[in-house]
Amino acid sequence: MVGVMDMNKLHWLIREKPIRLFLLIDKLGDIGIQRIIRKIDITYSHSMRILYKAKKENLVNIYKVGRHNCIEYTEKGKELRKELLGILDITK
Repeated sequence: MVGVMDMNKLHWLIREKPIRLFLLIDKLGDIGIQRIIRKIDITYSHSMRILYKAKKENLVNIYKVGRHNCIEYTEKGKELRKELLGILDITK
């Protein structure tokens, strides 16, 4: 479970587009970041800023394969994703 102290650092994530991007990271490997950012109406630059903030908070790992950025959750990121999905499920 992500603690209260951690959530204070994650204030940038509690907005619609960052949450949608963060929750779709597991699909980035298959269909690429360009298709996802078109779906959520966000620029490539903004998406990479969000992802690098997530990397700074140890939520994701970002590495290059050729010209493409590959993104995967860390254990802490997987935990946060699970909690966010639970919150979103409750609000439906």
